[in-house]
Amino acid sequence: MLVANIIPTTKYFESRFDFLQHQINELREGQKQLQESMNYRFEQVDKRFERLDTELKDFKGSVDKRFEQVDYRFELMDKHLDKINAAIDRLTDKWTSAMCVSAVSQYACSVSPSPFHFWGCWEYS
Repeated sequence: MLVANIIPTTKYFESRFDFLQHQINELREGQKQLQESMNYRFEQVDKRFERLDTELKDFKGSVDKRFEQVDYRFELMDKHLDKINAAIDRLTDKWTSAMCVSAVSQYACSVSPSPFHFWGCWEYS
């Protein structure tokens, strides 16, 4: 009798092993559910990244288009400024040549006391 109370029966071991097996099965099932949940979350994150990629591509395209428009406007402005510079150069050339003629005629008037030169210088003064 004494020995029977100290050494557990095989039923005790069987019930303990059954309980351990049950816990192992629950852990495996929990791992499967966790894996499925993680896969679902990763799919959601992947979808978000794909959506962000397409939005970024669209944004980049619109920015590129906007920069092309700005570049075109700068080109037009450069052409317009070139035309203005050409017009200023033409006016400067006219003014410079008129000043040269005026300076030459004034010099001629101061050098020559002829009355004919005086009337000629009067026109340019």
